[in-house]
Amino acid sequence: MKNAGIMLIFAFMLATASLNFSFAEESRMIRVSPSYEQRYLNSTFFVNITFSSPTPLLAMQCEIKYNPDILHAIEVYKGNAFEGWSGDIAPWLIEIDNENGVIKGLFAYSPQGVYEGVFARINFIGVAMGESNIELTNVIAGDENDIPVNIAIYNGSIEIVSYPWDVNMDGSIDVLDMIIIAQHWMETPESPNWYERADVNNDGIVNVLDLITVGQHFD
Repeated sequence: MKNAGIMLIFAFMLATASLNFSFAEESRMIRVSPSYEQRYLNSTFFVNITFSSPTPLLAMQCEIKYNPDILHAIEVYKGNAFEGWSGDIAPWLIEIDNENGVIKGLFAYSPQGVYEGVFARINFIGVAMGESNIELTNVIAGDENDIPVNIAIYNGSIEIVSYPWDVNMDGSIDVLDMIIIAQHWMETPESPNWYERADVNNDGIVNVLDLITVGQHFD
């Protein structure tokens, strides 16, 4: 009976350890932040690569893929988490390839290990309308014993849309947008040739207020 009780306690301890390990696996993650966001055509913006772990991570590396028809990467910056950064140690390793939509050579490390923070910040520009996934690939993370660990990956996406005052959606705010407004002058949603984008301020009628709005945002 005594041996049976000991075996039961031992089995319970193993089960608990297994659950704790699984929890650690599931709670260790790297993600694209924001997970989804709309940005305007020809605007620049930042995407962060963040991570968190229940145990300290000594090092991390990854590559980033995106749709080069929608986004172009401008620059990659060190995050606030790790001490060492590939851009400082071997800047020639960081490769921004806007033809194929990939960023390579990103790695960081900290001798003491870190639990969470920003791994890297990427400055993008929207070059065409549409939605681009931002995918983390070839992700490697090592713990304080220099042993690779499993890490959950959460990718993101950016949708590029046009400014409301870019009436013809060509990426520029100019007289061509005003011409379209003039072509639909004083029209309302009930008009047979109603063109919603000509109603820049979305008040239900195309008039001088729409012209003013476009003029205020000329390139």
